[in-house]
Amino acid sequence: MVKQAHLVALALAFLLLATLIVILHSGDSEDLRTHVLLDPEEVVRIEIQSTPAQTTPTDSSAQDEQAFVLQREGDKWFLAQSPSTKTAANGSDTWVANDHRVAPILKLLTLPQRQNYALAEIDQQELGLDPPRARVQINSLTFLFGDSTVDGNARYVLVDNVVYLYPEFVYPLIRAGKDAFINQ
Repeated sequence: MVKQAHLVALALAFLLLATLIVILHSGDSEDLRTHVLLDPEEVVRIEIQSTPAQTTPTDSSAQDEQAFVLQREGDKWFLAQSPSTKTAANGSDTWVANDHRVAPILKLLTLPQRQNYALAEIDQQELGLDPPRARVQINSLTFLFGDSTVDGNARYVLVDNVVYLYPEFVYPLIRAGKDAFINQ
């Protein structure tokens, strides 16, 4: 009889634990959905502009080389070029973009779960946001990139008057320039 009571109590405890896990898990999914700024499937245009590293006055093309546009048509991304650049192999002024390089840019749409700061709480110049190191516009959302954190694992990014600490994964790709996005 005592054994049976223990088994019933154990089964009840297991049922309560399973219910708690389901409730917590569904709450996490709901919480994650609220941190996505825009569905990546809705994105049709990405404009990337980064401040050139130290350029000399004789290097007039450096500024042009740091600004480019990615445009989606159907399920393909294309890199639109300025008239001053060479034409693609097919003779047009667009190249097919590498989806694996576009994907990290689209991950900016999911806000990081790390600490964030209201714009009024920070000194934009101290964090490298005034002027920003890079600017990414995804449809109508603008992301301004500042300096990296002291440990180098994150970067200050201003989005809708809030500064977030994004992982450092996307900034090197932005700085690599338009050639890094061409599907080879």
